[in-house]
Amino acid sequence: MPLRSITALVALSAVSAGSATAQQAGGFSYGLMGYASDSAYVGDGSGPRVWPLLRYESPTFSIGTDGLRLTLADRAPMRIEGVMSPRFTGLSDPDAPELAGIDRDITADVGVTLRYSLGTGTALTATVLQEVTGQHDGQEVRLGGQARLGTGPVPLTFGAGVSWKSEELTNYLYGVGADETASGRPAYTPGDSLTPYISISGGMPVGQSMAVIGGMRADFLDDAATDSPIVEGDLAVSGRVGVVFQF
Repeated sequence: MPLRSITALVALSAVSAGSATAQQAGGFSYGLMGYASDSAYVGDGSGPRVWPLLRYESPTFSIGTDGLRLTLADRAPMRIEGVMSPRFTGLSDPDAPELAGIDRDITADVGVTLRYSLGTGTALTATVLQEVTGQHDGQEVRLGGQARLGTGPVPLTFGAGVSWKSEELTNYLYGVGADETASGRPAYTPGDSLTPYISISGGMPVGQSMAVIGGMRADFLDDAATDSPIVEGDLAVSGRVGVVFQF
């Protein structure tokens, strides 16, 4: 499944935004998401792709193609959730000849998210994740904030934050093992990494059971990633647009 790591995560995260727009009362939703990105991997062109969206949501529980969330505590203005989510990477069966001989599995993370609400559509979040599928045993910590602006038919949500990835996870995403070396591709073992990001997303209801959702995100890669022989550039930009139906 040649999905791009950053693009896929952004596309999947849009399910939550779409669900909030299309199904404020909870229930089932489904749809399709189209997305594209400027891949960070050498020779890895990333054209438009489509990903199915499927989700069930209740006030305290949700499960879908973006993973699982369970409310552990909810005392305004703070909410704590248990989370489980897939992690995709552009090194899973890559198409680019420059990446031949490298293949990473799709993994899964389990963790906790703390959300502190500052008002309608505005919040600070902190997430701690641990890989549980036995591929790299790495961790990630995400700190961010979001603010919803506008009250018209298409309110926009702006986000910014930073992701810290442990040495094990960074190596899984950007490293080159001794058995993966090739001409012009030496072995590479990075340390931990820090990736700031900014984003914008929005959703527009269409009738009683449909919403159009979309957004863009930019990730700023640090030296641990950009020094890798399989990475080019230090900026990854991605965009998505989709349709979600509630039933």
